[in-house]
Amino acid sequence: GSKPGGGGKGSSSATMIPAWTLEGGVEMPTLALNTVGLSVEDTTRAMTLAVPLGFSHVDFHPGKERDGVAAYLRSNPAARDGLFLNTKIRKPPPGTSPADA
Repeated sequence: GSKPGGGGKGSSSATMIPAWTLEGGVEMPTLALNTVGLSVEDTTRAMTLAVPLGFSHVDFHPGKERDGVAAYLRSNPAARDGLFLNTKIRKPPPGTSPADA
């Protein structure tokens, strides 16, 4: 399905963002704010601009972008419940099995 404004709480945008319906009826937006390569400050600023416009899915890396997401959430703790936070994990060394995780 689709939800106006990506389904984020308090969204004032009428933009339709496509979403996947997950188990339990939760709708996860298929469009995410990608913060790859942004500084801590730019990641925080991007979220400050995007979340009120209806972005509720944020894709970030386990580095400075993560720190920018954390800074945004410290300044906007009420926003956390309405966000899908998606990150990467580091590739394991060769020969590592899923059981080693």
